Amino acid sequence: MMIVHNIQRNDDIRKVTIVNPLPEYYSPEVRQLVFQFVKNNRHEPKENFKDCEFYNLKGFEISFSDNDEHLCYMQLWAAGQSVNDDVHNHTSDDTLCEVHACSANGNGRSGMHYLNSSKQFYDPLTTSKSAFEKLELPSFHEHGPLWNINVQNRPVLRNDSTVVYA
Repeated sequence: MMIVHNIQRNDDIRKVTIVNPLPEYYSPEVRQLVFQFVKNNRHEPKENFKDCEFYNLKGFEISFSDNDEHLCYMQLWAAGQSVNDDVHNHTSDDTLCEVHACSANGNGRSGMHYLNSSKQFYDPLTTSKSAFEKLELPSFHEHGPLWNINVQNRPVLRNDSTVVYA
């Protein structure tokens, strides 16, 4: 293993272990759940991920304990060196508000690009690169919301229930 930016770097995603730290009061079946990274194209085949070192760890829903109200869905992913997740459009995903957190930024300059404004429909394959802003995501940081928020602190939605990203 190599150390990059004071973070131990792993050279193989199969060596990454996700520990299930649920306490004893959860059922044995839940506590024995295994979380494993799988190559992305096994679950969501997309041409732009073919032969790409990009892995997803299928996630789980987190709800408030007092009323079971949905809080968020947690999903992890890992990308190999120089892997680009490419432009993709979440406008077809009803009320998706995606926040990324980075546990290890291999070169210190990686991050994401987001659209300056998504108030109008756009095609990610034909939208000019100048319409995007780069946001570096250092190790152990998250970028916070990139979507518009209304006065009730809820995401602003289009007429078709999709989220307006800043």
